Amino acid sequence: MAIREVLPPVHTSFDTAYQVDSYPYGRLRTKYRVWVEYKQKAGQRLVTCTLNPKTGKWNKPHAGTYSEAIALYIEAETGHVKHDAWSFYWPEKAAEFKQVYGIGLPVPIINTLTLFHASQVVRDEGLAPIGETRVKFYTRLTEILKEWNQPELIPSFLNR
Repeated sequence: MAIREVLPPVHTSFDTAYQVDSYPYGRLRTKYRVWVEYKQKAGQRLVTCTLNPKTGKWNKPHAGTYSEAIALYIEAETGHVKHDAWSFYWPEKAAEFKQVYGIGLPVPIINTLTLFHASQVVRDEGLAPIGETRVKFYTRLTEILKEWNQPELIPSFLNR
């Protein structure tokens, strides 16, 4: 894996975006801004915007597809700003994503990754959240979250 400098989770809008001052724009160079937008029920998405060097006005921002977690980083070899994403479709990669990009993620996203990591640990023990093992799955999930000192992440429907 290439060496990456993970950016802190402060680049969340056009005004707080990470800015590249020399970005290709045809044969010209211009400014480029990139940030991660968060929407409560949708997740995070990457948004980029370039400055039109001919008019001096910012172009319309381009927003990507929502994912559950997105992290910005600078690739050491090239100095280019890049991103990586994690989705619910890859629960087995939650722990790795949190380990690599944790300092660049907001707390709610870290909590989601922790919950998915714990769920994957329970699945790896052979339990599933459906069928006959449902109760055992959620009991074990609760135990793991307590062991990890994360009881606040126990799903609310289990705290009855």
